[in-house]
Amino acid sequence: ENGVEYIYTVEEDAVAEYNKESTEDAPQPLITYTDPEDGSRVAEIYGTLQISERHRHRYEFNNRYKEEYEKNGMQCVGTNPGNDLIEIVEIPGHRWFIGTQFHPEYSSTVLHPHPLFMSFVREVATSCQ
Repeated sequence: ENGVEYIYTVEEDAVAEYNKESTEDAPQPLITYTDPEDGSRVAEIYGTLQISERHRHRYEFNNRYKEEYEKNGMQCVGTNPGNDLIEIVEIPGHRWFIGTQFHPEYSSTVLHPHPLFMSFVREVATSCQ
């Protein structure tokens, strides 16, 4: 009725929302941590605290689990200010762990690779030396 269905995972209470209205083609604004001490690698990669990316997922991060994820080491560093949904997660201290709800490959070309791809390739190249 309201465009939201629920998909149940292994744990009966772990529910991901399937939202038919969240697949807009327009770029969505995201906000990352403002304090470099909090360690937002994404803010460092982009060189800004506010970015806009094209969100194309129907399955959303379940915000009921945000506190538990963060308590166990994963930081939710990018949110959509319009609906407070998590768009980017990181694991501080990991060589390179960044997860996104958007698709960086949609805005990446050979001549103009996405900043996340460039950061990942640099990290791999550095670790292979």
